[in-house]
Amino acid sequence: MTYDALALHASADERRAIVRDSRWPLLAIGIASGLLSSVPTMLWAWSVWLLPLFPVVAVVTIWAYAFILVFSALWFAHYCLHALERMRASEPHYPAITVES
Repeated sequence: MTYDALALHASADERRAIVRDSRWPLLAIGIASGLLSSVPTMLWAWSVWLLPLFPVVAVVTIWAYAFILVFSALWFAHYCLHALERMRASEPHYPAITVES
């Protein structure tokens, strides 16, 4: 998801630097998102004894999967764009060179 978050805003070198420098936080976000996505599956497993409520459980599960997908994408995008902003802010700024004719 880091590529998707940075594709329009960062160069290839910036993208590689962010992935390299933020490897562990990005891995933690991925693991947390993966664990969070197992919640609807647990709802399915626990709802076996609630068979009469299957339509309600199905709707809630589909909504939960969609919510978790959007939440994960926004979390990755926010983290990566913030890392890009911090990286660009720490780079030295060179004055523009103007050529007079």
